Amino acid sequence: MDTSATLPPQEIALASEGGAPEWVQLLPAGPVIAANDGRTWRMDDPQAVVSRFAAGGLDLPIDYEHATAVKAPKGEPAPAAGWIVAMDVRDGAVWGRVEWTEAGGEAVASRAYRYLSPGIQFSKSDRRVLGVAHAGLTNTPALDMAALCRDHPKETPMDLTKVTKALGLVDGADADQIETAICRLQDQTKAPPDAAKFAPRAELDAAAQRANAAETELATLRAEQTEAAIKGALDAAVEAGKIAPAQRDFYEVSCRQMGVEKFNAYVASWPVIGGGQAPAGGGKPAGVDAGVAGLTPEELEVCRLTGKSPADFAKAKAEQAAAV
Repeated sequence: MDTSATLPPQEIALASEGGAPEWVQLLPAGPVIAANDGRTWRMDDPQAVVSRFAAGGLDLPIDYEHATAVKAPKGEPAPAAGWIVAMDVRDGAVWGRVEWTEAGGEAVASRAYRYLSPGIQFSKSDRRVLGVAHAGLTNTPALDMAALCRDHPKETPMDLTKVTKALGLVDGADADQIETAICRLQDQTKAPPDAAKFAPRAELDAAAQRANAAETELATLRAEQTEAAIKGALDAAVEAGKIAPAQRDFYEVSCRQMGVEKFNAYVASWPVIGGGQAPAGGGKPAGVDAGVAGLTPEELEVCRLTGKSPADFAKAKAEQAAAV
C-alpha cells in the first residue's frame, strides 16, 4: 500500500553562487531517514525512487510550504516555484534537477526561502520510501542538511610577506614564484642525502672494504665449521658401527643434503651393522666375523635397513648358494 506523506522540512542541496541551484537534494541517504519529531522511514533503495519517477513520465512540482498537499485539495492556489525534471542517486541520496520559475528562482536567490521539504510516498506496512510526490520551499528545517542558498563571506587576501621571506624570495613575489620555490624545497627533501657531504670518501671506501672482508671471513669460517661437523658425524656413525666404512662417501652426500642435526637423529635409530671402525692396520672391523666380512656394502646396508644381523644374513646367503 502506498501512502503519501510530507517529510518534515529539511535543509538540503548545495547552493549555487548568486542564484538558485540547478540540482537539489530531495532525500538524504539511508538506510533510515529520521525527522526531528521522531518519525522514521526506510530508505534502503534510492534507485527505486529514481526509477519510479522515470516511469511516471511527469515533472514534479516544487511549491511554497507544501501548498500542493495542503491548499490545492481545498481549491486554493498552489503555484509552482519550480519543476523537478530529472532525478539521480549520489552517495545514497536522491537528487533532483530543477527548472525554477522566475518567482521561485528569485525566492531562493534572495533567500526568502532557504530550505526544501519533500513530500514522500512510502509503504504503510514497513515505511519503505517508494518515491517523491512533490517538494515545498520552507524556512523551518527539521534535518541538519545544507541550505539551498548560503552566505558567502568575502575572502580576505592572504598576506604572503612572511611566506616569501621564509622562502628567500624578494618582496612582491607572485604566486608562480612562490609555488616554484616550494616545489624546489619538496624535491630537496625527497632526494636521499649525499653521504660524501657527511664523511670523507676515502674513509667510506675503507669501511666498505673492511665490511666485505669480514663478511668473506665469516662465510669461510661457517664453511669450515660445516665441514668439521659433517666429518664428525660420519666418524661417529662409522665408529658406532651404524654405517660401513666403505659406505662413508655415500652417506656424506646424505648428510650434506639433510643437515648434520637431522642426519644424527636418523643414525641414532639405525641398528648396528658392524663392530665399529676398521683398525689402522687394515682388515675387517673389530667384532666382525669372517661371514660378515664377506658381505658387500650393499648387503650390509640391507642388514641395517631390515634389522637382520650380518651373521644371519651371511649364513642365509651361504645356504642359498649351496642349495643352488
